Amino acid sequence: MSREHIECDACDKPNATKRCSNCKLVFYCSAKCQRSHWPQHKPDCRSFHQSLAAELAYRTAPEAPGAQVPPQTTDTCGICLERLNQPVTLEGCGHMFCHSCLRNYQNFSPNATCPFCRAQLPDVDQHSLDRASMHTARAQKISGAEKQAQCELALAEVQKILDVDPTDLRAGHMRAEILLIAGDAESAVTAFKAVLELNSSNQNVQDERRQILAQADAAFAAGDDDEADRLMTMLEQGGASPKVFAGGKQGLLETKLKLAAAQQDMADWEAAMELYMSIVRDMGDDHTYGGPKLQLKLWMGMTRVFFETGEYERAICGPGSMGIAMNRHYPGVHKYVALSEKASGDLTAAIRTASRAVLYEAPWDPDNKAENHALLNDLIAQRDESGSVTA
Repeated sequence: MSREHIECDACDKPNATKRCSNCKLVFYCSAKCQRSHWPQHKPDCRSFHQSLAAELAYRTAPEAPGAQVPPQTTDTCGICLERLNQPVTLEGCGHMFCHSCLRNYQNFSPNATCPFCRAQLPDVDQHSLDRASMHTARAQKISGAEKQAQCELALAEVQKILDVDPTDLRAGHMRAEILLIAGDAESAVTAFKAVLELNSSNQNVQDERRQILAQADAAFAAGDDDEADRLMTMLEQGGASPKVFAGGKQGLLETKLKLAAAQQDMADWEAAMELYMSIVRDMGDDHTYGGPKLQLKLWMGMTRVFFETGEYERAICGPGSMGIAMNRHYPGVHKYVALSEKASGDLTAAIRTASRAVLYEAPWDPDNKAENHALLNDLIAQRDESGSVTA
């Protein structure tokens, strides 16, 4: 701006060439005007100077940026300037934004900071998943209406992600888990199947992209730059590579086991066993497949299905004995072996197995301990009753 358009704050004359050296916000045409205007300007000048000093002190403080900013009290998103929709509150500074706005903002600028105070932004999706995990953990410790309320809160957090990206595997997987915990086994089965199908589709796309990349490398090595460029352009046009389960085979196995658990809750024993057998086929001779904990859950799940379908000998001699051999301290590992022995008519063996459950299984878990004691007492009572009848 030309000096001639700057007016003196004291006399309104143009071409004011001097300004306050403290705040640098007001202009004067002469030192005389500045002195005459000082009594009027003094309060504003000092107030601004103090505010500036406080801001500078805050920005250089050792605390994290935004830590001293008071929580937001308005219901308006600072990005879209509309009423908050599925709000996300930043823990560092208390400012609130629509989940979708913040997610798009981060996708546009991965290193973005809070638009208001420049505090570091968390991963908005991970923030929602963490909150969902917190509500889920609470739900698993309670029952009744309170449990359902926590599950609904967890589902609401996950839905924030799915509303923006319905193909997000992490959110889809967690939604299925929450539905299973909430007791909606049918919806959980549908959700787990959808997640597995999406993962399989994404895996196929990844495999195709790897093949194209290998072909491009071969073309470069052969000196066929045109073919290599064509293949690389094909990859670029395909966009980013879709995500698959974290943890590879272990993540896939964990999801399949949870799907089988949901099928068991629906008493769909045939579907559960079919899924278990497919896992065993995938395992093959790889005895480390999925790790010991997931393998134990596999054997325990198969033992229950064999029991429920009346194949007691297979439950006892097959996965049941394998599960106990892997970890006799794991909660519930003896239960369906003992019940299978009882159902097959061998009460002595059932009592022996139930006694081992009381002796070995998770003494720190009072619920499991009480269940094992109840099973043992029931078996002993049946033995005594059958003995008195025989006598």
